[in-house]
Amino acid sequence: MPLPVSGIAREPMPTRRVQFAGCKRADGSKPFQLDACHALATTGETVRRLYPKWYVGKNKVDA
Repeated sequence: MPLPVSGIAREPMPTRRVQFAGCKRADGSKPFQLDACHALATTGETVRRLYPKWYVGKNKVDA
């Protein structure tokens, strides 16, 4: 017998764009998740692409 599907499973998943829109801070301070793990280190490629303002690695391009 199959298990019942909950209402949550039927709701659409947020898109990546919507998820990242919530990370922008109105006060201009650094997002809390940066430097909290290796994947979001401010010297890494992910931060260079997604958070260029906070990137401090070797390939920084000053605007």
